Amino acid sequence: MSASSLGGIWTCSSLTFPDHAEFMSIDESRGRIIAFHVISIEPVKRAPIRSWYRPESDTSIAARLGPAQPWRITEFQLDGDRVSWISGSGTSTWQRLLSDEQPDWLDRRLTAENSKMDADEAAREQARRDFAAGKPKIYEAGGDAIYEDIYEPGISDNQRHLVARFPRDGSLTGCANSRVGYARSFATAYNQEIVSLVQDNP
Repeated sequence: MSASSLGGIWTCSSLTFPDHAEFMSIDESRGRIIAFHVISIEPVKRAPIRSWYRPESDTSIAARLGPAQPWRITEFQLDGDRVSWISGSGTSTWQRLLSDEQPDWLDRRLTAENSKMDADEAAREQARRDFAAGKPKIYEAGGDAIYEDIYEPGISDNQRHLVARFPRDGSLTGCANSRVGYARSFATAYNQEIVSLVQDNP
């Protein structure tokens, strides 16, 4: 990875738990940032934060937590294998990691988080196609080993009236679904996009 590139794996000490490291993957080709932040240490747990980003200038990016979220500008300073992120709350400096320095669990968790981002992008694209064709629907999720009850992810109680007339699709439910995480992410993003389209096209 080029020293002039943001792409790669980065690490820094946790601000909350300084003896433990946090990790961040920047995928320039897909415009994705996935960070794992330490949220507890007994045992150590790291929560993922998924973002999409785009370059704004040589020293700034715009990032958002999802395709439906607003873009937020963040400044950075890149100095070889160090990058400093500058925000209103201060500056955090990260060190680039070589592949043989990365923890064993990182590839597995990056694969899982990227799968969820793939699902989000595919779902929103399908939702826009279905809405344009006059065939919107609402996906159900659950009925699996994690969530026993069937539910409609991505729709709040005060939004249900907006989509009450649309047919329900239960193809992503059930214990037999071997990609539970992907299915739930797909259903959530699809439903959110349909709600957004209904709100934008009353």
